[in-house]
Amino acid sequence: MKKNKIKCIIGGEKYRNTFLEEEVSNVKHRKTLISMFAALVVAGGFFGFWFFHKYELAKARSELQKKY
Repeated sequence: MKKNKIKCIIGGEKYRNTFLEEEVSNVKHRKTLISMFAALVVAGGFFGFWFFHKYELAKARSELQKKY
């Protein structure tokens, strides 16, 4: 009886540890995905702003050329 109980406890601990490790890896994976998405958003915003700024400058330059 005692041996069986000890085996159950050890088995439970082993199962719990693997479950916790799996949870930790899921959290790490989720954090990686979130950080990659954030980097993509930042890069997209930067390039969007750059292209918009370039477009506005070109528009202003063409307006000036029309005037003179």
